[in-house]
Amino acid sequence: METALRLPDVLDLIVQNFRVRPLDRPTLVAKKHDYSRHPVHFSRDDLVSSKEKMHNLYRLALTNRAFSQAALPVLWSFIQSMEPLLKLVPGTVYSPATGIWFSTRLRPLCEEDVRWFEAAARKVKHLIVTDRRRKTVPSGFQPRVFSEISRCLGNRPFVPFLRSLLVDESCDYASFLFTDTLKKLVIVCKGDGVGPESQGQNLIALLPARVPLLEELFVACRLSPSNLQDILKLEHLRKLTFDFRKYFWPVDEAGRYQFFKDLERLPKLRELDVGSMLLDYRNRISPLLEPGLVTYHFQALERLVFDGLPDYLIKILLRLRGTGLKSIVFWSERDAWDHGEDEEEDGVPILPEEAEEKFSVGKALSIVGEQHFKTLTTLEIDASDNTATFRALDLEPLLRIAGMQNLDFHSARNTGIDDEFVLKMASSWPQLELLRLFSDTRFGCPTLASVQAFARHCPNLRRLSLDMDPKIVQLDECKTIPPLQHLTLFSVLDDPGLIQDDEVTAIARFLSGCFPALIFPFVERSTAYPPKPSGPRAWTTVFKRLLQDRDAREVKKLTGIFRPGTIQIGSGIDLGGGLVLIANKHDYSWHPAHFSRDDLVSSKEKMQTLYRLALTNRALSQAALPVLWSFIQSIEPLLKLVPGTVYCPAYGVWFSTQRRPLRKEDLQWFEAAARKVKYLIVTKTQRKSLPSPSGIQPRVFSEISRCLGNRPIVPFLRSLLVDESCDYVSFLFTDTLRKLVIVCTGDGAEPEGRGQNLIALLPVRVPLLEELFVACRLSPSNLQDILKLEHLRKLTFDFDECFWPVDEAGRYQFFKDLERLPKLRELDVGSMLLDYRNRISPLLEPGLVTYHFQALERLVFDGLPDYLMKILLRLRGTGLKSIVYWSKDNAWDYCEDNDGDGVPVLPEEAEEKFSVGKALSIIGEQHFKTLTTLEIDAFDNTATFRALDLEPLLRIPGMQNLDFHSARNAGIDDEFVLKMASSWPQLELLRLFSDTRFGCPTLASVQAFARHCPNLRRLSLDMDPKIGEFDDCETIPPLQHLTLFSVLDDPGRIQDEEVAAIARFLSGCFPALIFPFVERSTAYRPKPSAPRAWTTVFKRLLQDRDAGEVKKLTGIFRPNTIQIGSGIDLGGGLVLNLILEFDI
Repeated sequence: METALRLPDVLDLIVQNFRVRPLDRPTLVAKKHDYSRHPVHFSRDDLVSSKEKMHNLYRLALTNRAFSQAALPVLWSFIQSMEPLLKLVPGTVYSPATGIWFSTRLRPLCEEDVRWFEAAARKVKHLIVTDRRRKTVPSGFQPRVFSEISRCLGNRPFVPFLRSLLVDESCDYASFLFTDTLKKLVIVCKGDGVGPESQGQNLIALLPARVPLLEELFVACRLSPSNLQDILKLEHLRKLTFDFRKYFWPVDEAGRYQFFKDLERLPKLRELDVGSMLLDYRNRISPLLEPGLVTYHFQALERLVFDGLPDYLIKILLRLRGTGLKSIVFWSERDAWDHGEDEEEDGVPILPEEAEEKFSVGKALSIVGEQHFKTLTTLEIDASDNTATFRALDLEPLLRIAGMQNLDFHSARNTGIDDEFVLKMASSWPQLELLRLFSDTRFGCPTLASVQAFARHCPNLRRLSLDMDPKIVQLDECKTIPPLQHLTLFSVLDDPGLIQDDEVTAIARFLSGCFPALIFPFVERSTAYPPKPSGPRAWTTVFKRLLQDRDAREVKKLTGIFRPGTIQIGSGIDLGGGLVLIANKHDYSWHPAHFSRDDLVSSKEKMQTLYRLALTNRALSQAALPVLWSFIQSIEPLLKLVPGTVYCPAYGVWFSTQRRPLRKEDLQWFEAAARKVKYLIVTKTQRKSLPSPSGIQPRVFSEISRCLGNRPIVPFLRSLLVDESCDYVSFLFTDTLRKLVIVCTGDGAEPEGRGQNLIALLPVRVPLLEELFVACRLSPSNLQDILKLEHLRKLTFDFDECFWPVDEAGRYQFFKDLERLPKLRELDVGSMLLDYRNRISPLLEPGLVTYHFQALERLVFDGLPDYLMKILLRLRGTGLKSIVYWSKDNAWDYCEDNDGDGVPVLPEEAEEKFSVGKALSIIGEQHFKTLTTLEIDAFDNTATFRALDLEPLLRIPGMQNLDFHSARNAGIDDEFVLKMASSWPQLELLRLFSDTRFGCPTLASVQAFARHCPNLRRLSLDMDPKIGEFDDCETIPPLQHLTLFSVLDDPGRIQDEEVAAIARFLSGCFPALIFPFVERSTAYRPKPSAPRAWTTVFKRLLQDRDAGEVKKLTGIFRPNTIQIGSGIDLGGGLVLNLILEFDI
């Protein structure tokens, strides 16, 4: 099981992209129209509610201290009542009888009593406060406990960093929660609206003074006339919503229309939902809506939502001339469409154009299609009547709006839409993402051939709700239709009757091919013309066939969501746009040869999933437990299995509360679990609170060791990461241990002796150790202890040069003595060879010493520029496969501006500071023919060197990874690229940027890699973003394994047609490409207005990708910090990111 899972990077990310919407639509708000009930698209992640995610996270937080530290900020950031906070105040209890909080203490609260309350409240970002027992609360009662807490806090806000708040107006203490950081406020009324309520009015009255920077306000409670003026004082409002019945308005019709006019004064208002503000049954058209009396000019309004009687739509549209609206949503209180009435004796209805026109849809849509609505992207009109019809010709004006993305007519039915009109719509709206436009199927509807129009003109379509004839017999070219890659929802309104079995199979196969990403097809309501009960319905049969191979539970859940008449998916009131925790970013000092989508899922997430599965089923738990026990992040899970063993936070030690000594039977469960542990991390989080002198030895470990007969506590331990400050580490040493990491979480100022003591034990206690990672202070004798570990295969030193216990001569002698380790394959000496007092040690001078490592394959070292040459000269005769060099200074030649005219001098003309050519010529000599990896980091993105300097490397045929980081080469062209590709047929990674001022390869150079380097996985090479002169691009074979492509410089303007051509070319050449990116901003930045070429091309390449995946990738591969580091390998695929976990 362990081998099959291969859990890499278990500690790399504790929680990555943990997203939860702060609130599913609350039951408190009796909204008649749910604006988000009809989504553009749907993903399987929507099947897991935010409540489930939070519940899973809470359970995980209870299992492990490391989990809880990462999960607590998320769990605290969004809470659904004040209860978790108030329980932190001593003596505070809740009275169910009265529904209030009170204090049981006889004395007043003091500042010490609210210490924990204040610490937790600082983490809360999103809060819901409702009173579930509102009917039992005495009117106007002010709970004394809140006044007491406010006094102790010095009248500071209860929740100082609160961002969003949903509050029931009946809560008495809501005013204590107002703070100037609050950006979103929702005030609801849970009552029936009959009794007078004043709390909501009082809260709104406080907003201008207490929450002046409020950006979003949702009002679902009774208002007072003065509240309207209070709202107009909120100058930072961006979104305003009114959601209550018309009799909640405190002013008459004239006052409401005047308030609608006054809302123009809000300069930043972008989204406005006026609800029933414009509704009045006594006078269907207000005088303030008549032409000539008033015109509305909202400065920044982009979305308008309103209810009204049918003619309101025309009147409002006429008065909104000159706006830049992007979204209009209209909810009709009566049927807004023409009715076809049955006036014939034979029951055949008269067509709509022959019936009396009740409301001209054509006139309304013609207004929308006029010039001042050209910016429209969303139009949604709900007729609230699924028998309403209108004409296809009424849609003609909308075809003039080229940017239309969402068009939704709900259940209204159109007469006259056919394949020809569908083609018109698709070609007019290339950016279309949602179309819901049903037909009156009695008078015809489009055929399945109409899918062809959308596939060819609307590649971004995500939801299609269109009645179509369920026949495929006339569609001869169905196999040639390109698929709609992003369409996740498909629905029909009417479901006609009988269809043949062979047609069902053909249609299902057709839809599967056209909609590869389809998650759910469904019928939105029962057919208006139902067939006989015994007759099967066509679309229902087809959809069942499509879903027959899906997971039954998923289909059941989807069916419950998309049931006829109640298709609701909306997130409700957005209280924060989603909570995201990214516990850490990768330690990016390493650059992978390739990247896979599996790298987007952290090992921590895999472990979490495995743990959740283990809780659900006994059979699963039996399979999962060995894996879960194989890697634990502290000794706590084991010690909790010993009766009476507790942890003392004050001293950071474990001790036993048992009065008698431990017996062997007490360790039955401990011993059984310890035998399963393979990888263990032991850190002391309370290190600073340890008493002085340090070195306390917890008695409990001695007791356990005695009961085990002095056998190892964890007998089969393979890998151990330990903080040197822990006192009981020596009990964990065993002869099975193969990997040991010793770190220091302190600041290095205080001397530590435990790490030195641990290393002194290694030759005796862990003689077979194979990998050692040292990140703590050493003693001189420790150097000799390390030399006694004859089985060492990998040795790493990771600390500052001040941690070395010997001077420069001693360090270089130790480097020479490491030759004595016969099996040493990987050596990272870190800063061992670094010394600023004498840049070149005598021990590095030619003729004095030569290094002969018997089995060394990989060498990693830091140094000043000339160290690279000197070390290479002394390593003759080695069989090195990998050299990694980190320069502490610029190792390359500088291009200096000696002419004063702004033109830099070429590298060969500049003063040579360090001969790159000489260093690389040494590598290219005979004794480095085995080299497969060369990585040199200059730490300077302006450094340059010559293409000729690379010539010696061409003699190394086995080169697989060549990485010069951000150093830039002058002189690389297509011819030299061909040389490299033909010389290195096994190449997997190439990162070699150009000084683009002096030219760079063209896109034709991809041909060289494609034909000579079939294993190439990552290519980071500056290329000229032009494709005009390259005629043979279509003949280039694809690089099947390349997943990453990047450039360093990003030159300026490029034509649109070139962007499309280059993107198409790269897509064909790199079919497995996961992410293209620019590694940093261009060194020679164009004018701000000029678009950057590669950025534009890469956006085109990524435009069809999943947005969540692209966002995650962009966060990983951001300019200047492209980090996917391997960290500390703990074995078994377990990798620890040392820097972020321990802050060294």
